[in-house]
Amino acid sequence: MQNSQTLMLTNKMRFICKRNGLVQPWAILFSLIVAFLLFSTMFLRCKFFVEAEILSKWYTFIITTVILCVTVLLSKKKVKIIFDEITICICVFLLYILICMIYGYRSRNINILSFVTFLSLYFCFKILHDNEILGLNSIVIIVCLLQSIYGILQYTGVLKYMSVFNVTGSFDNPAGYAACLAAGFPFCFSLFDKSKIWKYFSWASLIVIAIGIGLSGSRTGIITIILIFGIYLYNKYYKHKKNHRKYVMVSVFGGLLLFGLFFLKKNSALGRLLIWQNSYDMIAGNFWWGNGAGSFTAKYMLYQANYFIRNTQSYFAQLADNVTHPFNEYLLLTNEYGLFSLLLLLILIVLIIRRCEISTTPTLCLISIFVFACFSYPLRYPFIWVLIAYSLAKLNITSIKKCNGLAIINIGGKILWLLIIGGVVLFLTHDIKFETCWGKLVKERRSFVNDGELIKHYEGLYYNWNGDPFFLYNYAALLNLNGDHTESNAIMTECEKYLNDYDVQMIMADNYGELNQLNKAEYHYELAHNMIPNRFMPLFKLMELYEINGDNDKALNMAHMIISKKIKIPSQTVNIIVEKAENLISTKERSHNSIIIE
Repeated sequence: MQNSQTLMLTNKMRFICKRNGLVQPWAILFSLIVAFLLFSTMFLRCKFFVEAEILSKWYTFIITTVILCVTVLLSKKKVKIIFDEITICICVFLLYILICMIYGYRSRNINILSFVTFLSLYFCFKILHDNEILGLNSIVIIVCLLQSIYGILQYTGVLKYMSVFNVTGSFDNPAGYAACLAAGFPFCFSLFDKSKIWKYFSWASLIVIAIGIGLSGSRTGIITIILIFGIYLYNKYYKHKKNHRKYVMVSVFGGLLLFGLFFLKKNSALGRLLIWQNSYDMIAGNFWWGNGAGSFTAKYMLYQANYFIRNTQSYFAQLADNVTHPFNEYLLLTNEYGLFSLLLLLILIVLIIRRCEISTTPTLCLISIFVFACFSYPLRYPFIWVLIAYSLAKLNITSIKKCNGLAIINIGGKILWLLIIGGVVLFLTHDIKFETCWGKLVKERRSFVNDGELIKHYEGLYYNWNGDPFFLYNYAALLNLNGDHTESNAIMTECEKYLNDYDVQMIMADNYGELNQLNKAEYHYELAHNMIPNRFMPLFKLMELYEINGDNDKALNMAHMIISKKIKIPSQTVNIIVEKAENLISTKERSHNSIIIE
């Protein structure tokens, strides 16, 4: 009798679990996979790759998402997806971007794979119920809390690391560290309504995360968490109260804070104004459809060079540097994919603001990322993508239109999804193999007898290139050092199509100089100078070039430009260059005076 009752109770529990879309063992497995996804995209750093802090996180993002997708498809007999207006907008936007990446300018394999993976991850979170991912909010808080402590220990000197920045956490610079913490910041609010222990834990986490962001020096991070905290407090306590004086005071305080943060790193802020101005010029050239995926790194520095050709006395000349991102995700999107893509994104943002409850964790997380994207590059980091996918999938939609539909993925749909995943795995395997081999060559360079042997390995990798422009630059620079100047320029000319900056131009100029093609060398040195006018080396190389060519007047002109040039960062190299310029001037002047006396 007792066994019969136990069996009936077990069957009843299974029925309830299935009715709610939950089978307990699968829920535990889903939760473990998602937890690993969050921890690995936040902390993983694999030394096998040249970009150790970033690339390893992207690989684990793709691999773990593939595992989650396969697990979801195998665990569920029927896969149901509600296609509300937000989901439809997301699909249209991402498919448009993917089409542009595949048929547009030039895009790395990893970028295409990441977009496909993100869309799959979004659908996984859309399919899974809240009770099938246990304690995700708590996991995000713990991950961000640990990252904050990591950064604080770096700042205090407890953890030693080699970096020009005081705080980077497990990332390559403070921007990634602050972006991920700011995106995870709103999750602390989700535990405020729990027990006292959880409430105290949430407040402690908020404070530690805020300290971590503050110590990183990220102005964007500070602005973001203050804004998010303000939105939360307003919606929680003041939304229905009419106290205009408080609103005015808060607005004034916010304005003063922004003004103060601007002067915290004034030169950095002004430098971004230069980048944004040149980015607008790029957009104007191909307004609706953009310049193509990856075009910013290939073309931006040319626009910067043209700006300084037109504005020779610009204040921005002293602030200029190599630029690979416009420090604004919306500008980058419009630049590469056109105004049409920005309009699709704005429609999505408007839908989220109008249809969803602002005070919920997913909405606040998305707002945090939207704000951070105005002044930095949060989408460079896969942890952000995980939170975006989860937040979009779990939005609490308060207004639903009749156009919503329910899609049931049958066996055919599952097979198609698995085939897409298989294609992702195939290309990813090739990409990982390439990056691992390249990383090994960079790490073990000293073990080779000579550069010629190393170049043979690079040549073998070149024929299996995965679209990473920094490999081409590295390969061309190695050829330059080995004296293979013709081959170096051939590779660097290809690199220009993907990555074109000051360093690329300097190597090309050096190659042409060694090949005695002085006119071409002069052109590339001048282009390098115009890209970053505050650098001394292009002027010094031009001075030497004119001396070799017997053009004394131009050589003297370069020498005078060098000694009158303001030094941005003092160094021994700059001192030597200035000294040689002064020697040239004094030598030429003595020679000129002796001729007059005679």
